[in-house]
Amino acid sequence: MPQATHVVLGLGTIGNGIEGLSRKYLKSDDPILGVMLDSIGSAAVDCLTEEISRIVRDRAAQMGLMASSPMSPGMPGLSLETQDIFFDLLPASELGMKLTPKRLMVPFKSSSMLWGLGKTMPSWSEEEVCKACHLFRHCRYKNVKETIGFKSSHEEGIREASE
Repeated sequence: MPQATHVVLGLGTIGNGIEGLSRKYLKSDDPILGVMLDSIGSAAVDCLTEEISRIVRDRAAQMGLMASSPMSPGMPGLSLETQDIFFDLLPASELGMKLTPKRLMVPFKSSSMLWGLGKTMPSWSEEEVCKACHLFRHCRYKNVKETIGFKSSHEEGIREASE
């Protein structure tokens, strides 16, 4: 992000509650409930990430700046090793978060994000973010937006990738 004059780092988690329940039910007589709870946890951390992004954009605007779309360690251009920087600079332990030796966050329903702030900053559409994701071809959410009435870019992208 060469246009950035400022950088914002963020960490967020929904905690261990849903993860623990999900694991419990996955190992019990009701694994469907475990899968449902896992999906709810994923949706919750996505909502948390969106809310943190909204706050960053609002604060940037108050400073007369624009915020880029958030990037997370492990995305193209930001290696998973940068996760160490987030955990060194931010109060992860106060949030109940830690890193595994392979730099995965615990609780798993957590997010680390980076934004660039500047007079002009790139932002990416949801479609562009999906197409850059390493899970693009196998995304379990690819049909969700169609189900709830939004146009999904995944099917179009899959067709383009296979051509």
